[in-house]
Amino acid sequence: MSRRVIFPDPQIWTRKENTMTNPDHVQPRDIRLAAVLIKHHLTSNTAGQVEVIRETVDTDRATALLAAVLDLHAQFVTQTRNQVGLDFFAEGIHALGEFDPVDEIGQDLLNAIAVVEGHGTGDIAAINEVLTKVRAQGRGTQLMINILDVFDHALPELSSHAGIRWLDATVAEILSSGRETGQ
Repeated sequence: MSRRVIFPDPQIWTRKENTMTNPDHVQPRDIRLAAVLIKHHLTSNTAGQVEVIRETVDTDRATALLAAVLDLHAQFVTQTRNQVGLDFFAEGIHALGEFDPVDEIGQDLLNAIAVVEGHGTGDIAAINEVLTKVRAQGRGTQLMINILDVFDHALPELSSHAGIRWLDATVAEILSSGRETGQ
């Protein structure tokens, strides 16, 4: 009987400086919390949003929540847009970020746009740069809320009854299949 030795990818076992490549992969709990956070945002339930974010910070899962939120929105965009629509969406997100912020609120919005754009283009370094800056400023909650605002502006159909049903069905499908987001 021959045996094969499988060498796991060292990225899985090594903590890196890059916040977005930590080995703490998105787990089913993160996906559920991301869906709850999105729903709270769509219904303007600020207390619910803050509680979900606080819970993930307390359990050291904030980065996984961010990844799950970005991945769920990415799935929505890719499932509801053809290639022309995807191009328009990407151009629209980029155009949102073409202003000079005059205060913290404007900078929070620019940070959120940079994260959404970085996720769309696969630019992990850009996302990490924003996360590092935001963490140092203690503005992580503002970043998450602004990311949700950007998607709310860019994807108004997600806040419809059909959009909410899509979110529920997608989360149920992800959880039942055992796959992670972003795959």
